[in-house]
Amino acid sequence: MPDVNIAERRDRGLLADWTEAQHLLILVNAKKTEKAELEKRLTNVKTLAISSSDLDEEGRRLLGSENKLFVVRPDGYIGFRSLVSDTADLDSYARQDGIQAARETERSAMAR
Repeated sequence: MPDVNIAERRDRGLLADWTEAQHLLILVNAKKTEKAELEKRLTNVKTLAISSSDLDEEGRRLLGSENKLFVVRPDGYIGFRSLVSDTADLDSYARQDGIQAARETERSAMAR
């Protein structure tokens, strides 16, 4: 994943604060409710929500302006991407990479 610049912070890139070996969920133009729902579905993932208007021209060219998400693996590669509204395959990817949060029914069963 290229480290793109934030328009107002040329000295720090988008990935500057991502220092731990964990997945990074980047949400572009997502609503607060969408962010909250995705954070419930994924575990051990740092979330970064940005607006495409916060990116410089190169960042907008690379990430686009649609409402989308990227899951960046700890090694820096993009492991999954989709529109925020089209996350049908996200659960499968999250299960494969061990970042899927337990469902409510699974949590209840484990608590017993």
